[in-house]
This record gives sequence, C-alpha cells and structure tokens, in this order.
Amino acid sequence: MMLDLLALKQDYVKDFLKFGAIQTSNGDLDAEYHVFKYLYQSLDTEEALWHSLLFIAYMHHGSVYKALEYVPTPALLPEAIWKLPMDTERRNFRGGDVRYHIASLIKFYEQCGNSLENFLITGFTDDKRYNWQKLGQTLSLLWGNGRWASYKARELLYTSNNFPIEPTGIDNKGSSGPRQCLGLFFPEIQGNTPTAIALLDQQADILKDLLLTHGIHVNYLELETMLCNFHNVVMGNGYIGIVIDANLGQLTGAYSGTREKIVIPPEHPVWQARREVFANRYLGELHGWEGMDRERKVFYRRTGILIDRDDRVL
Repeated sequence: MMLDLLALKQDYVKDFLKFGAIQTSNGDLDAEYHVFKYLYQSLDTEEALWHSLLFIAYMHHGSVYKALEYVPTPALLPEAIWKLPMDTERRNFRGGDVRYHIASLIKFYEQCGNSLENFLITGFTDDKRYNWQKLGQTLSLLWGNGRWASYKARELLYTSNNFPIEPTGIDNKGSSGPRQCLGLFFPEIQGNTPTAIALLDQQADILKDLLLTHGIHVNYLELETMLCNFHNVVMGNGYIGIVIDANLGQLTGAYSGTREKIVIPPEHPVWQARREVFANRYLGELHGWEGMDRERKVFYRRTGILIDRDDRVL
C-alpha cells in the first residue's frame, strides 16, 4: 500500500502549515531544549549531561534546578529531593521512586570511570544513525525507563548536548500523540505490526516533505513534537506558546503537579536564558502571567482560528 499527498485529509492542512512555521521560529517546539542549550554554554560536558539526565528524571523545571542545589554532580539523591514535583510523564517516579532511577544511573556512571559520557556512548561507532539506536538501548537499562523516556532523553541529548546521534524516525511503535495527529490527516492505522509501523512512518514522511515544500525544515524529533503539539491544539488542550508558558509555570510555582511549590529566584540564570532565546511576547514573567492560560487552550477548538501569544491571527 502506498500513500501520497492526494491521500491527505485537507481539513487541517493549512493550519498545520501555519502552526509548523511559527513553532519552528518561536522556540516553542521543545522550548526547554533551547533554554538548556543556552545554559550549557557555561558548563562542561559532564555537568551538562548531569543536568539533562536529572531533568529527564523529574520532567519539571523547578525541580531540576532545586535538585542541582543538592547534587550539583552525579550522586545518589538525598531524601530531601525524593518527592520534588514531577510532570505527568514521570508520575511513576512520584512518591520517591526517582531515587531508584538515579541509583541505577550512578551504578553505570561508576562502572564507566565516573563518566556519564562514557556510559552514554557505550558501543558508539562513526554511524550516527546506528548510535541513535544504540543509545536507546543504553538508556533502557536505567530503572524506570521505557519507550517514552528513552526517546525524550535522546531528543534532549541530540538537541542540547550535541550528541553524535541522528534520529531515524518518530518512533511510531507504541506511540500515542504522534499517531493521533497522523489520524487527522490520513486513514487511522491500528496496531504495531511491521506493516502498520511502516505505513505510519510513510505518513510521517509525507508530512515532513509537505512542510519542506513550504520552507519549513524539521528533523524527525521536531516533527514528532510538532505532531503532538498540533494534536493538542485541535483537541482543545494547547496553543502557540504553551510550552514556554508551561515551563514558566514550573519556575514560578504556578504549575507543579503536587502540593509542593518551587519558586526559582529572579537571579537564577534560567531567567536570563529565557530572555535570550524567546521573543518578548512569549515571556509571561515580563507581561504579568505565571503559567498556562486555560481559556487560550480551547480557543482553536471553539473558533478554528490560530492565534499567536499576542493574539495576532495567523
């Protein structure tokens, strides 16, 4: 079975192209990666890797900076930071289980000469696409890591830590968000058989090529995130700038996911990083909002109109 552009359902194509254009220019596409890359300019390789892996453990901006106060270098987590706020993706670590995840990382770290880099590049070759797959296998050795965590960590290491890897696809096997968005444009495909995954990959490639024909260059990691984000917008759970706002909410304590609130002080370097990498109109800290806007989330679903964070119609 072959697919082509004629197979595209046209309902959302124009808005997806508008969305793709703005997401690739405003930094909202995995916004945290841009902030980390800025911060990592002043860190050495091991410091930056520890920052990245701690973030993947907590998936919360306030928590990673609080954790780094206690463990600035790789070490077992003290009890004081076992129960810091964690975003939904790491809900399996809530209640203190994050310590087991980090303990497994420290074990491999010590086995590799007290080097995170040595652990992560185990088995690497000169083939960056092979390294992508190999790194996924390595990350899956860590306690509590599954498909999502392995993919997310590789995204971050590729984008912010300049790791010698190259994504080979959007990892459709077992996925949810990207697959749901593909269903907005193509006939829905069920299951995880090799045939089903091949068709899903083909659908993703068609959208990637479509974006390219409109001057929107994305790699597979960016495409995967864009699909998730656009599906959220269509479903009434997203808007342009929401990731930047969500990150802000974790820094201000407006959005923690738990009763504990972490507030990152204004002198912390993360605030300067945000000012450097995001346009002024996306910075709630300069315009009086502390996190995500619930009404804005449902605006597209109610109206079918895409607006930027400053309410400009796209």
